[in-house]
Amino acid sequence: MFRAIAIGALFVAFPLVAAADELCEVAEGASLISEDKVREIAAAAGYEDIRKVEEEDGCLEAKGMNRDGKKVEVYVHPVSGDIVKVKLE
Repeated sequence: MFRAIAIGALFVAFPLVAAADELCEVAEGASLISEDKVREIAAAAGYEDIRKVEEEDGCLEAKGMNRDGKKVEVYVHPVSGDIVKVKLE
């Protein structure tokens, strides 16, 4: 029984991992937004003190602070500029 539960858990967890990788898929030859644009997008959404922007899993990750002063990672789609995920550090 435990084995069946463990195998079932793998089938449930795998699509969640795959979906995370698909958040920032980019068509070949697409124009990417600049680091400055990522900073503007994050600031407009209320994130402050963006100290670092780098690529992670295809997204552009901006590290900064939220309005409560907590460290966050803001993931921005590299073409559309949409914020696709925010993670507290």
